Amino acid sequence: MMFGAAAVDLIREKRFGYMVSYRNGKIGSVPIYEAIKELKKVDLNCSEIQTARALGISFGCE
Repeated sequence: MMFGAAAVDLIREKRFGYMVSYRNGKIGSVPIYEAIKELKKVDLNCSEIQTARALGISFGCE
């Protein structure tokens, strides 16, 4: 819910080209080009992915 509210704030502030981010325990924003300028991989064995899989969430790689 907090991510959604932050996204609405970006729109209200006309900060197009930005996306909501979560860094160091805080919600903020970052220019989209900064977020995608380098490939970031997720460890498929991390606890969050394993929990999602246990709940039946598919990531399209199975």
